[in-house]
Amino acid sequence: TDSGLRVIREQEPPAPGEPASNRFYDIIRANDELWSASVPDDLQPAFSAGISRLAGGRWTVFDHTTGMPRNELVALETDREGRLWVGSWGDGISVRDDDEWLIVDASNSALGGIAGGNFVAVSDMARDSEGNMWIVNVAVGVTVIDGFPQTQGFLFNQVDLGQADRLDLFRIEFATQGHKWLASRTDGLVILDDGGTTFAGGDDRFVVINRSVEPRLTSNRAFDLIETGDGTLWLATDNGLNAIRARYDRATNH
Repeated sequence: TDSGLRVIREQEPPAPGEPASNRFYDIIRANDELWSASVPDDLQPAFSAGISRLAGGRWTVFDHTTGMPRNELVALETDREGRLWVGSWGDGISVRDDDEWLIVDASNSALGGIAGGNFVAVSDMARDSEGNMWIVNVAVGVTVIDGFPQTQGFLFNQVDLGQADRLDLFRIEFATQGHKWLASRTDGLVILDDGGTTFAGGDDRFVVINRSVEPRLTSNRAFDLIETGDGTLWLATDNGLNAIRARYDRATNH
């Protein structure tokens, strides 16, 4: 017909077996499977296509039509048990346990919703050497949980620690000194110092390093970061790549 070709038979033809999108925004290998997410947040709804899995030479799409909480699935990480964690922009995290998806949100973990509500946006996740999952909890702070089901968890609330809720934390990286580096889309580079106590408060702080503090930073809009083996921190911004050699002094907060 003028709108396409339809196959008429007793059974539907097999699925095309292609990824959901031409965008591969985040990629991770979990066991023998390759997983990809297509968008970083909910600002490009036309490109939100869930996540795609490549296994056995064939792609499978997981999105809202197949039981995922929404199509804005943006962050991928594996836990200490090798299970895939999928961060969403609004519905927390989905954990793949065999063929079942388990939901991690503000009701069953330390994760917080924006303005105290149920909208839990996750922009990044990283697993530390002890197997704890560090989660960038957008417009709330950073959450660490020991796994799922959670037995220990803690929210480093950015407002409680003296920062504005508009501080847009976006990506997380572990520093060799023990603190956490964070790329911010509003304030450049941010340090999370947990005082060496992962699941306890009272000795925590966020340190913001934007252009008003460090004018050599090329932009306050940072989108990714990584610390390399020689101690250099690489910070990607919308105005070039910054190579930073520095040490953080916990005693002087500098």
